[in-house]
Formats: sequence, structure tokens, C-alpha cells
Amino acid sequence: MEYLSNDQEIREGIKTVTRDLEQSAREILAVFTSSTTQSPGPEAVKKICAKSRQMLAVVKSQYVKLVEKIPAGQYYRFCDHWRFVGQRFAFLGAFIVYLESDQLITRPELAEMLGVQVERSSDGFHVDLDDFLTGPSSSC
Repeated sequence: MEYLSNDQEIREGIKTVTRDLEQSAREILAVFTSSTTQSPGPEAVKKICAKSRQMLAVVKSQYVKLVEKIPAGQYYRFCDHWRFVGQRFAFLGAFIVYLESDQLITRPELAEMLGVQVERSSDGFHVDLDDFLTGPSSSC
């Protein structure tokens, strides 16, 4: 019974942080949708991207909180809680990089934007390859 109680507590903590991440993703997406639908010029696009990058600073702190909630070595046990929002951030990161430089985002660039690791072997919490590849194509 104690094990189930502890497991439920961990899941609730993860869900709380994940909700915050989802809210941040919606806010960043709103910046893009409200601004890019009006055919903005190059200067406006730069401002939109700069504002989005500033908003990602909050996301970094939210990911730090999420990492704290996950027991060591149990990334894949709980990853379904943040998979969709991770894909959404992969899309948003790809969109920002593309608008800024006409380049595709790399996994290390996305990891740096979110304040997480690139590979699982580093610290456990990382940009999952499936989320990185799926995000830009499915989060529109």
C-alpha cells in the first residue's frame, strides 16, 4: 500500500509540472499564431522569435522542476506524462530556428533551449529521439 501511495504522489507531482509546461507551450504558440497570421515583415519575425526565446527561459526552470520529480533511472517509466509537451517544444524550437536562420534545428540546439541533456547517458533526462523527430511534423 505504501508503494502505491508513493507512486501516486510521484505521478501527481509530475502531472503538476507537466501542466505548467503545457501552459508555457500554449503561450509560446499563441505568440506565433497571433503574430505570424498577419504576414509579418523580417523585423517583426525577429521580435517574435526573441520573445519566444525569452519565454523559453521559464520553460528551462520548469524542466528543472520536472527532473527533480523523477526518481533516478525511471525516465521511461513516467515519460508518457510529458511526451506530448516534449513534442510540442520540439515543434516550437524547430519553428524558432527556422524563422531565425532558415535552418533545421538539431537535437543539441533543442536540448540547450529546454535546459535538458541530449543523450540519456548524461543525466537521464534528455530530448528523446522519437519526440525530437515527431514533434516538428505532428504539433501543428
